[in-house]
Amino acid sequence: MLTYALRRIALAVPTLLGVLVTVFLLLRLLGDPAVMLIPPDTAITPTQLQEIRRSIGIDQPLPVQLWLFVTNALQGDFGVSYYGGQDAMGSVVSRLGATLELSLIALAFAVAVGVPLGIAAALRRNSAIDIGLSSVSLLGMSMPNFWLGLMLILIFGVQLKWFPISGRNGFPSLVMPAFTLGASMVAIIQRLIRTDVLETLTQDFVRTAKAKGASPRAVVWHHTLKNALIPTVTMLGLQFGALLGGSVVVETVFAWPGVGRLMIQSISNRDYPVVQAAVVLFAVFFVSINLVVDIAYGFLDPRIRYD
Repeated sequence: MLTYALRRIALAVPTLLGVLVTVFLLLRLLGDPAVMLIPPDTAITPTQLQEIRRSIGIDQPLPVQLWLFVTNALQGDFGVSYYGGQDAMGSVVSRLGATLELSLIALAFAVAVGVPLGIAAALRRNSAIDIGLSSVSLLGMSMPNFWLGLMLILIFGVQLKWFPISGRNGFPSLVMPAFTLGASMVAIIQRLIRTDVLETLTQDFVRTAKAKGASPRAVVWHHTLKNALIPTVTMLGLQFGALLGGSVVVETVFAWPGVGRLMIQSISNRDYPVVQAAVVLFAVFFVSINLVVDIAYGFLDPRIRYD
């Protein structure tokens, strides 16, 4: 298991290097950030524009900029924000708590709702309950986050005034963003659990447990669910990464002060250092979560440890 974990860590290195190079090149397609730093209706000379480029470190040829960026990033140095001069990674890390809070609550909500619904649908296959839950899950997966968020704001924030529509001011302000972020994941978990439970119920060890007189409750919770959860664990790891990505939209809709909203603001301002720091931090989280999921997968299914 240790060898497997070390091998997975080694494979993560080129992935992160690829992220560094990709985000650097893509951001350069947005245009010259020096132009954004010029006050409106201000005329400057080419010499002054070049001086602005030099001050923010983009006056060198592109290959030189890329080399300096990668070497500095590997040391944890992403430069300073073009606006205010704060450390770029420090600005991102200061917003990380809000994003993790939102993502973890959304994940907990999705698991707490999706798993029981999936089991209920599987145990009542082809019934009205199964058909109804499948229809709702299909609707949940096809509903865009931004649209659902706007509808929740309109109904529960503006008209009913049950929850605040923006900001981070205690648990009430977390309810609508977390529901918006976790709704599609509830649908995914429900459908996956249903499929896996139905497949597991046909296995020989389940039939043996029934033949030995195990109660229906014991068959489901002690024999079926543990094995059905193995594919779900992998999906949860991938979906948590998707939650971090989805938080960009949700945080913008609800003005949630997290990394996603900071990233959107920085992209609009062409604040390259902050955007690069945010994307790389998300990539590190995604790779780390997948590593943890791979190891957890081995503990859930001992056969995987020796593959």
